[in-house]
Amino acid sequence: MSVRKPTPFPEPRFSKPVFHLSRMIIRPYLHFAMGVKGITTMHREYLKEALSSPYPVILAFRHTAKEDAPVLLAAVRESHVRFLYGRDVLYWAGKATQFLFPRLGFIAVQNRSANKEGMQYLRKELARPRYPLALAPEGQVTYHMYQVSKLQTGIASMAMWAMESAGGVTILPLSIGYRYANASEDWVSSLLERWEQLSGLTVEGDTLAGQITNAMESMLSEIARTYSLEDNPHHSFTQRRDMICEGLLSLAEAEAGLQDAQGSIIDRLYRVRFTGSDTLFTRDSSFEEKENAKQYLVKNQIVDLLEYLDPAYLQGTYQTGRAAESALNLLDLVNRMQGGTIDTRYSPSGKQAYLQMGKPLHYKAESHSTLGRKSQQKQILLTVCDALQACSEELEHLLS
Repeated sequence: MSVRKPTPFPEPRFSKPVFHLSRMIIRPYLHFAMGVKGITTMHREYLKEALSSPYPVILAFRHTAKEDAPVLLAAVRESHVRFLYGRDVLYWAGKATQFLFPRLGFIAVQNRSANKEGMQYLRKELARPRYPLALAPEGQVTYHMYQVSKLQTGIASMAMWAMESAGGVTILPLSIGYRYANASEDWVSSLLERWEQLSGLTVEGDTLAGQITNAMESMLSEIARTYSLEDNPHHSFTQRRDMICEGLLSLAEAEAGLQDAQGSIIDRLYRVRFTGSDTLFTRDSSFEEKENAKQYLVKNQIVDLLEYLDPAYLQGTYQTGRAAESALNLLDLVNRMQGGTIDTRYSPSGKQAYLQMGKPLHYKAESHSTLGRKSQQKQILLTVCDALQACSEELEHLLS
């Protein structure tokens, strides 16, 4: 029987020397470690407007790639930014991350669980903010630069806390995108050839979109075959994908000993993820328990990406860019099936990052006083979602 060790909350303790060190190394880190050669920011005046707000400021960014957080940290020169991050990150991260995150004032949260210390600290910070807070309203990486996924309730809850304690809140919506060096249809085709070599599968189709769609369908069949899951080829792609995600999550939950698992896919992903992290890092677990956790976490990692796979995404203003994203996601699915994570995802070097900032959203407590709490939260979610989608559309127009 595993015994859970007490896991101390990694309390943020902002350090000016560490902050200045981060400013010195962030650009070289982006260039040499993450392959980002430069950053272009659009509508920087919106950032200045947000930072002049008398209320707490939240940077609500679309999280679509592993490079996003350091890109945003490097791009915002007018102020330090304190990120919210998954509490399990420090389990997996190297010593540098474990040292830097608390000392940069980043706040650890554990989605869908009782994270009392993190919530208390967050409420206190929103009452008397020292720096803007940054979070991804969609709850995790979504792998699509130009399409907003369902927002989680966290951004609305934080806005409510700020209005209750500080009288208002300012939310700055922004999207982050990447233009890959030498991006073209031929380059995307080379990504598909790489996928064929790694997956052992074959691409068919007369057009690039047709080839990617065929590759996506082949991945569904391969995942279903690998894990002995039901897959009906007569159903639509979305129906097949969702059924396979459901099957993988059910297997992972059974292996993790999670009973009567309910909620959305992202709710269930969080539950399995933290159960596995606890087993590997914060419990006196046996060798067998740890090996079992590694197996069900592989299934969780596949669903983490698979739930966003969608041939319909190929249709849009910047079709080559959408095709490139989709091909990279196909490569990443092979990576996940082989036990990899987003950290081992292939991401081409020499890319240019772009930040599209939207007009700040200002909320005052008195203007929402006539609405019930649920109505207020719903209204905030709708306006933030619309603003993020507008940012994404502007970004696509810019990059196309």
